[in-house]
Amino acid sequence: MAGLELKNICKSFGRTEVLKDLSLNVVDGEFLSLVGESGCGKSTLLRIISGLETPDSGEVLIGGKGATGLSPKQRNIAMVFQDYALYPHMSVGQNIAMPLIMAQLPLLARLPLLNKFSPQARALRPAIAQDVETVARQLRIDHLLERRPAELSGGQRQRVALGRALVRNPGLFLMDEPLSNLDAKLRVEVRREITELHDSSGLTFVYVTHDQTEAMTMSDRVAFLQKGQLLQLDKPSDLYTNPQSIDVARFIGSPEINILPVDIQGGRLHLGGTPLPVRVTGAGACAFVGLRPEALFVSAGAAQSAIRLSFTCQHAEDLGHEVLLHGILPSLPDVDLRLRHPKTTPHTQATRLQGPFSISFDCSNLLFFGENGQRLNGAQALPLDQGIVA
Repeated sequence: MAGLELKNICKSFGRTEVLKDLSLNVVDGEFLSLVGESGCGKSTLLRIISGLETPDSGEVLIGGKGATGLSPKQRNIAMVFQDYALYPHMSVGQNIAMPLIMAQLPLLARLPLLNKFSPQARALRPAIAQDVETVARQLRIDHLLERRPAELSGGQRQRVALGRALVRNPGLFLMDEPLSNLDAKLRVEVRREITELHDSSGLTFVYVTHDQTEAMTMSDRVAFLQKGQLLQLDKPSDLYTNPQSIDVARFIGSPEINILPVDIQGGRLHLGGTPLPVRVTGAGACAFVGLRPEALFVSAGAAQSAIRLSFTCQHAEDLGHEVLLHGILPSLPDVDLRLRHPKTTPHTQATRLQGPFSISFDCSNLLFFGENGQRLNGAQALPLDQGIVA
């Protein structure tokens, strides 16, 4: 096992700066996910960790030792790609065994014709077969060892790719969007299997994905990258409840968080003309508030302390267990607002209204951001004596 430390990593391709002075630590045995939109630099960073790319500046340490100048073979890592990269002419067992054959046998002994007559190959063959069997059993593909990749489903091929990486007993396990080629149902299944593999192996995992669900459900911590910079490194739950910028808040959570402009009138914060009973402290003035769709409610039955606003529903998506409403506040007609409304709650008929109706929220659920999009962590909600109606 091995931890990972990246110090001030910079990387450019021509005039395009892909990584900008990026530093982070991955604890030994941790599952860390790198997330962000396409082009944010997460795959380039993974290739630098693996040794497939060299940083322009900065340092890579694996297990506390400098690895920046080491080849991929010298780093004791394993990497799984999104396209599986299996040898189509080999069986499952041969694919899984290949890393051991490459590492333990000289060139001549690897050749198919000479392999049968090589004493060294004959001596190592039982041990290699045992290692392959152990890994295949762990991934529940031991009954597939004689099949070719073309005879396997997408999920089975992904398990073979995992087995080929795991059989080397690496110190560091790297994965580059390994589930992107699977359908939704299969992604859930393989996601669970990768999590179980991490728990049972105790290896350090670095996992690249653009899918926030994968990152949130599998990781010990998540690193959010944007334009080559690390914006936030935190536990999945903290990224959701305590995002440090609007960009992080918008990426984490589905449907996307509502970001609403506010202004200060007479020393008080106003949302579309409605005064909010909150005090914002710290550097800078509050320019935006964030409110999750699940923190908004159709007002009937809402607490007396709730803020009530007039809402015009423009579109409703029936998701079976809930309805996702899209609309506007008449006081903020240029801002789209999203509201999740469970079907099990009363007044579901309100979701069918095209005209204005009342929605509400509690100020304790607001997130406050400055003009630069950074979180204002000093914001506080004051107690309310009664609701304020827009």
